[in-house]
Parts: sequence; C-alpha cells; structure tokens
Amino acid sequence: MNAALRLVFWETTKACNLSCRHCRAVPQKALGPTELRTKEAFDLIDQIAEVAKPVLVLSGGEPLFRPDLFDIGAYGVESGFRMALATNGTLVTGGVAARIADAGFARVAISLDGARPETHDRFRGLFGSHALALRGLHALRDEGVSVQINSTIAKHNVAELPALLDLALEIGADALHLFMLVPVGCGLEIAPAEMLPADEYERVLHWFDEQSKTCPIDLKATCAPHYYRIRAQRLEDDRLHGDTTATFIAPGTRAKAAPMLLNGGGHGQHLSAMTRGCLAGTAVCFVSNEGDVYPCGYLPVSAGSTRGLRFKDIWDESPVFRQLRDPEALEGKCGDCRYQALCGGCRARAYAATGSFLAEEPFCTYRPDLDQPVSMRAGDRPAAT
Repeated sequence: MNAALRLVFWETTKACNLSCRHCRAVPQKALGPTELRTKEAFDLIDQIAEVAKPVLVLSGGEPLFRPDLFDIGAYGVESGFRMALATNGTLVTGGVAARIADAGFARVAISLDGARPETHDRFRGLFGSHALALRGLHALRDEGVSVQINSTIAKHNVAELPALLDLALEIGADALHLFMLVPVGCGLEIAPAEMLPADEYERVLHWFDEQSKTCPIDLKATCAPHYYRIRAQRLEDDRLHGDTTATFIAPGTRAKAAPMLLNGGGHGQHLSAMTRGCLAGTAVCFVSNEGDVYPCGYLPVSAGSTRGLRFKDIWDESPVFRQLRDPEALEGKCGDCRYQALCGGCRARAYAATGSFLAEEPFCTYRPDLDQPVSMRAGDRPAAT
C-alpha cells in the first residue's frame, strides 16, 4: 500500500552551536564532509517532487550553519514546495530573518524548552539561548514570517507548560507544538530520569486538549499519538453526558491559526476528518544529512539511501515503510486497540523500548482489554515535579 506523502524533514546538517541534552542527533561543531552538498540537495528536492510536493522542513543540527540554506529554500519554493525551517533560533538576527523571508520560507519553528530562561538555557547548554530564541521569534514576526514554538516536554519543564502557552500567545506565535521526549540520540542518556511517567503523560495531554478548545492558536502534540485517542474518548464522554453538539475540535479554534503545520497535523472539524496519530512512514519521513531515509527522525531504522536509490523507490517499495503501513502488523495492545486507526502508538518509542517498531506503545495507559472510559475530565494544570 502506497501512502500520500505530506511532510518531509531533511536534516540539512548535524552541525550545531548548542549541546542540547535531549537531541535525537549527536551534534558536531562544523559541517561534515559526507553531508549532502548543494547540488545533491537540489537533486533531493527533485526526487521528492517525483512523489509529491509536501511540506519540506529544513532542520538540523542547526540548519543556519549551512551557507547555502537560503539557496536551498528558494529552490524548494521555486519547485512548488511549501518550505519550512526548524531552528534553535539563536542565530536569527534581524538580517537573517529578512533573508529567511526573502527565500520564501512559509513558517519557521523555533525551540523553547521552558518559559523561564534558566530552564531553557540549562537544557540547551548555552547561557542566554532563551533570550536569543525570543529575539529570533520577534525578528521573524517583524518580517511577517509565520512562527511556531516547539517545546520538548519532560520532567524538568512540565510545570511550566501553562506559562509557556501564555508566552506563545504574548509573542504572537501561530502555533505551539509539544514534543514528548523520545529516547534516541542524546536523549538516551537522560530518558530514565527525565521522561514523564505514563500517567503524567496522559494528564498533560488531557490538559493540552482542554486548552485547544478555546486557544486562538494551533496546539499540537507531537510524538504523542495517543493524544488522538484521548480526544476521541473525551468526545465520546461528552456525548454520553448529553452534549450531542460536541465536535472533535471546538468551532473556530483552528480558523485563527496559520494553515500550515510543521508536523503533518492538519485536523478537521469533526472526528471523521482527523489525521492519524503516528504518521511515521505513512505520511511523513525523515532524510538524514547524508541522504538516508527514515520513517521519522526518532526511529533509527533506515529504509534506504538516496545516494543509491531514487527517493520514489524508497517511499513506494521499502519493506520498512510497507510494514508501518500495515495496521495488521502492530503488536500487543496497539494491535488490539479500537483506537488504532486514530493513534497507532509511537513507533519510535516502541522501538526504543523493545527493539521492534511494531511493538505496543510503552507510554500509553489505555487498556483495550478493559475498554476503560475517560478517567480524567481535566482542565487540570500539569503538576510540578
């Protein structure tokens, strides 16, 4: 079964000026000799266009380390792609923001891993990085570029989530996307101490869903596919308690948000129009700095290399992708779950925990065998840890 390609992340380089504790990559301080060069980058864009013209996110490392980044962005725009940029923001001055706008990037995501400067700076490994990220966000807004805040959520910052949402609103961001920590790369070292336990994870997602009903910007939980199961359960519960007008997303919530999402989100107004939780290998893929294609940036199982195969052949024929597109292949409670079509479980987290990307999601509290009703009606704020 082939799938509609909606989103491609390209790790333009591993080079980065930060040493983030959670990074899926192990960063380096300079461009590597085996990374795709400019001509290869243009060829990669041409190869992807043979399949579709999805949102193409240039990420890293820190993509602004590449001197040809703006040429690559402009080439993608000229080729008909919606181009996006994912950066730590510390290098985004007013001049850089102007070049980003001139290249035609439709949205820029900047990472903020805490509402408080000390929380973010400690996690990112650079004093002052929080202030620099805010500078970048404001500079991009001044240039009219749509901005998104990405935040990796773990024990160290979960209590700051309400303040982080307030900060996103204050800045005028178009979206706040939460990334639930996945234990890969540098994240392997901190995962046991920093990952939220499953019950807290669940409560955070309930809180986030509650905010999404009235929040004027787009809110999206990433690497948290059971968020969709939670939303479905809450809708079912609303209707069980007599609210027959309940929709999957509160009317008007998304209308104010920018139309493009950097993680393949794209929710419809009703449950029937909603996207699936884990899109790895089905609508999303990740291309490494050397041209290897993976289901996502957190699932280190290569589907093939664009230096040896055409991207189209990898996307259409890779056994890895074909397994991920087969709902009958999922194991454990994910295979038995009635919300499988909505959620699917995080394949990367399953792989990190068991060595199999088809295993059940290890950070989900739902018990299909008990078919539990919604246990939290929470507008509760995330708890301090």
